[in-house]
Parts: sequence; C-alpha cells; structure tokens
Amino acid sequence: MPCLPLTDTSGKRRVGFVCVSESVTKLCRGVWMEWHSYFGPSFWSDEDCSKPIHDWYQKPRIVVAFDAWKVENPKPGDFINQGPLSAPFPK
Repeated sequence: MPCLPLTDTSGKRRVGFVCVSESVTKLCRGVWMEWHSYFGPSFWSDEDCSKPIHDWYQKPRIVVAFDAWKVENPKPGDFINQGPLSAPFPK
C-alpha cells in the first residue's frame, strides 16, 4: 500500500500521509476492510470506502470477524497480531 506525503499550502512542510490501499476485503456482511501493515485495519460500511466505521472495536460482530481474518492471514511483525481482540486484556 503506497503512502503519499501531505504538505501544507506552501508545499514546504510535511503535515501527514495518505495511504492508498490496492485492495478492499469484504470482512463480513456490510463491512469492508483495508489493511495497512503499520497503521492496521480500516473498516468501511461501503465498498467504495467512503463511509468509515470509527467505533468498530465496540461492535462484536466486526471484532470476531477480524479475529478470524487474522488467524487466516497472519502477518509477522504486525502490531495487531499480538492476540485476539475479543479476548480479555491481561492484568
């Protein structure tokens, strides 16, 4: 996934990045996901990726589907592969 730098209006100061995904995966009914190895997942409620799902981690259906996707698509070194999100956090 290529990341392009964003600059301010003068074009001299870098203010962020825009990452463009080359593929969108249908995660479950009504949910699409883009994956970035550094930023992690982005979830969308439409295939065109114009309606983001910001509170996806509060939706059990999405969390369980994402956990299953991680098991089927392991990516060594990615921060998100430290364990299932649906499991309780250790004390």
